[in-house]
Order: sequence, then structure tokens, then C-alpha cells
Amino acid sequence: TSWQKHVFCPGKARRDEPGNQENKSLNDVTTVAPKPFSNPNLEPSFLKISSIPQIPKVERLLVLCCRVENFYPKDINLEWYRNDGEQVHIVTHFGPFSDHSRLYSVWSKIELIMAREDERAVYTCRVYHSSFQAPGYKDVFYHINTQGSSSRCFLHLP
Repeated sequence: TSWQKHVFCPGKARRDEPGNQENKSLNDVTTVAPKPFSNPNLEPSFLKISSIPQIPKVERLLVLCCRVENFYPKDINLEWYRNDGEQVHIVTHFGPFSDHSRLYSVWSKIELIMAREDERAVYTCRVYHSSFQAPGYKDVFYHINTQGSSSRCFLHLP
């Protein structure tokens, strides 16, 4: 992979233009090869679950979004669980997508209509990545709280 960089140099003459060369400009094209990435496995620097709304209400839509940012390589897998075991199967993933520094990010979300039995539920976003030590994943937990204070989210290292 390589990129082209266009350089505009005021006051330089273009070779293909006849006449007074003093006030002409020169456009130059330089091909730049990217530097090789030095770290083959970079652990995500950000793992978090957020909710919309912040304080869930029974019989209303709750969206949980798991954000995993700044990892390398691109291959990653996110899974959702309810109450330490029941896998959530209707999941939407966004990414992974790359930023200008060639690191990757991914978002994953689930949507649910809050039921009474969800009031004390714990949702887990399990993140599998090659940069994690055995067992190869990290869990991010989200404790639902409908009592007026924001729900809690925390990271668990297996």
C-alpha cells in the first residue's frame, strides 16, 4: 500500500508553461509508503458499555452499546450474555473500522424492551481478541438499575 502526497510550492515554475516563470507555481507528487506497524498485538485501550436511556424504565426500549477501541490486529469477536450464561442472539455490530493511526474500533449493540425480571439483570459483553492473555477474552458487565441512579458498568479480567 502507498499513498500519494501532492505538494504545492508557490513561486516555483512549472516546466510545461512558457513565459515569465517568476510567479508560477509547481505541483509535485510524492509517493509515500506507510511505516510497518511495530506491534502485532495491541490490546484495546477502551472497553465500555453505555445505555440509552441512562436510567432504564420497565416496558420501555433499552439499548446497550459495547465500545471497544484502539486495538490491533483487526480480528475481534464480541458476544452478549444475560445473567452469566444466556447468550443474546439478536446483536448489531458496527466495524471493525480503522482510524488514521491504523488501530481498530468496533461497536456492538443490543436492544430490548425492559421487563420486570430485567430490573436487576446483568448484561455481559465478552470481547475476544488475540492481544488478551489466556483465556483470550475480557468481560465488560452492565448492571441494570431502574431505581433512579445510573446503571453500573465495569470490566472483569478472567
